[in-house]
Order: sequence, then structure tokens, then C-alpha cells
Amino acid sequence: TEAASVQLEVRDLLGRLVDQQSLPAASGLQGRDISLDLPAGTYLLSLRSGDQLWSQRVIVK
Repeated sequence: TEAASVQLEVRDLLGRLVDQQSLPAASGLQGRDISLDLPAGTYLLSLRSGDQLWSQRVIVK
């Protein structure tokens, strides 16, 4: 079955959770703007949908 939502987590380099959002899931390729009010630094952004996980390091300037 398809997941009903996508979980977004943003963690700092010490592993502390700094933001968490639940986004509606949709089939196919999707694009979405998200608003994150974060101070400058490096973060790990993770998206989880069901048993799938995608993580990417991001730099906020």
C-alpha cells in the first residue's frame, strides 16, 4: 500500500532534531517548496515514506 504522508526531518550535525513536518504523499514525481526558518549552518534533511528513506546534507547560508 502507498504511504498517506511523507515525513520530513531536519537535524543539525550533532543529530538534534530542529524541524519536523508531515507532508501529503502523492504518486509520481513531485515538487514542493517548504519553509524552514533555520540559522546558517549544515543540516541533514531526511524524507521518509513507508519503508523508503532519502537523506541529503544541506547548507543554509
